[in-house]
Amino acid sequence: MGLIGFIFWTLVFFTTLVVLCYRAVELRTATIAIGIVLLIFTIFGDPGNIFLAIYWVMFALLVSFNIPEIRRNYVSSQILKFYKSVMQVVFGGMEKFSAATPIGMF
Repeated sequence: MGLIGFIFWTLVFFTTLVVLCYRAVELRTATIAIGIVLLIFTIFGDPGNIFLAIYWVMFALLVSFNIPEIRRNYVSSQILKFYKSVMQVVFGGMEKFSAATPIGMF
């Protein structure tokens, strides 16, 4: 794969991502669109074997996010746990700060 081919396929992939994000499509629709781009890249592009395998493994991970149980148990729960810990630190500090200030300031 030459440099021009690499630039072309990179632009195709990022253009697809930008359009999907701009339109705020559902995860399932985005997965199908990225799968179609990856399939076209596999057929018409000239990828190296190792890169093609990496791309398909990354796509399989994206497909697994479409299963609600996997997404809830492994992704959403971890993000929520991190969010709660960060917010507890932020608001815990705010309570100490607001207790030391006059009531009218906040």
